[in-house]
Amino acid sequence: MRACSMTILGIGLVGCGGTGPVEGDLSCLGAWTAPEEGEEVTLTYTVQDRDGVVVPEAVVHLFRDDVVTEGCEAPCEVLVADAEGQVEITAPSGWLGYRVVGEPAELGNKRRMNTVEVHSPHPPLPGEEAFLNAIARNSMGAVFSLGGAGKVDDTQGIVVGRGVDCMEESLANLHPRVFDAEGAAIEDLADAYLNNKGSCPARGRKGTPEGGQAFVANLPPGGVRFELWGSPEGDDLEQLYACENVPVFADTVTTIRMRPLRSDGPPACL
Repeated sequence: MRACSMTILGIGLVGCGGTGPVEGDLSCLGAWTAPEEGEEVTLTYTVQDRDGVVVPEAVVHLFRDDVVTEGCEAPCEVLVADAEGQVEITAPSGWLGYRVVGEPAELGNKRRMNTVEVHSPHPPLPGEEAFLNAIARNSMGAVFSLGGAGKVDDTQGIVVGRGVDCMEESLANLHPRVFDAEGAAIEDLADAYLNNKGSCPARGRKGTPEGGQAFVANLPPGGVRFELWGSPEGDDLEQLYACENVPVFADTVTTIRMRPLRSDGPPACL
């Protein structure tokens, strides 16, 4: 085993396992619904990377209806963060979507990628900070290469799904199954995971760590059905825990909090 050595996202190489029972508050599984749209809330968000470094003057595409598209046609709105990386968002309470526009591909691996998030709570949940993600290309590349999932194809997209329970606590020991827009399963997933400290890619791991994140690369642009499966007992008897339709764009990371299966979820999930 080698100690973690990279500073980008705290990334290094470490060997780990990664399967076991799925444990958490799952009392709402299959019964809860997405939040209803409420009154408008105005809040200042900070655009920052995964190390907490502020990104000044970032361009943000705001999708108040939580439907992220390729461009930013109405009702999408273009916002620009100030020199401190802060941007004011006014939107109905509930879920929203956004894109932090990345830097040109000509800047290479150190550039920021286009970073999308869907089903993002607005305002943030109690105890959570108001920030928008901006993810570096080399961070993503390292997660997959050091995690044993190979090279990232920039003509394809990446999805990072974090499994959580009914109390929004992260779930370990889940693994993704992904289906294309036609409903066909995508075989040989390029999936990767961090270690339980969230500091290093975990080569050989087969399920989400304590942080709940599953990274999947080289997905076809358009959209996918992203599912998280696991076993209540840590054996071969698995069940579906979370399922959402997720937009996918070339050279883009889409992040989503994968909450327990909901009764008003996508029809293919029910």
